[in-house]
Amino acid sequence: METNVETNVQNSGKPSLFGMVLNPGEQFEKVKSNPKVWVPLMFVTLLFTIGMSLMAMSLDAETIQGQQAGAVPAEQEEMLMMIAKVTMAITGIFIAPFTALIYTVIYLIVAKIAGSPAGFKKLFSMITYTLVISGFGLILNSLLMMAFGGNEMVHYTSLAGLLGQGSGIMNGIEIFAIWQTILTAIGLQKVGEMSKGLSWTAAILLFIATVFIGALSGAAGTM
Repeated sequence: METNVETNVQNSGKPSLFGMVLNPGEQFEKVKSNPKVWVPLMFVTLLFTIGMSLMAMSLDAETIQGQQAGAVPAEQEEMLMMIAKVTMAITGIFIAPFTALIYTVIYLIVAKIAGSPAGFKKLFSMITYTLVISGFGLILNSLLMMAFGGNEMVHYTSLAGLLGQGSGIMNGIEIFAIWQTILTAIGLQKVGEMSKGLSWTAAILLFIATVFIGALSGAAGTM
């Protein structure tokens, strides 16, 4: 009885974003009983904004213009660079909220089909907390890009970065993305109250879909 009381008290506290790195299971229990949205969302948004701003600083004319590099006059090239960097930095503000919303809607549909009692707020909070991993990954990759150079579109921590190849699919197979997928599966079990099989299936299928969509977007951008 005393053990149950202590566990309930422990899980009734506020979940920690940094706790997602060392003790995600405990944080998901806290999210389940005390889902937080605005503060963690603002912090994760800040991480993505910093990461995209750092990445923007590494942009060069060749990356922006692709095969047309050098075709634009110098004065226009400078303006183009500025617009591209500002746009990339501003994009960071919207990545976290948009991603959290899309993922939440998808998992909410899965939860309703599976008969899970989890609602929108709990799932949105859970997804927001898992996004902190991607935020840290983005900042790390941006810092590595600034330090060592390379293709801004290829993450150092991806399979493409490790093998030195620019494949869109291999770029999507990335350490932090896999880490977040694992946490998402655990979160769907603990917060979404889904079965273990369904949680892992839903998380992995969305990861695969994201990888292929990213690869297609990259191919379209190149064309």
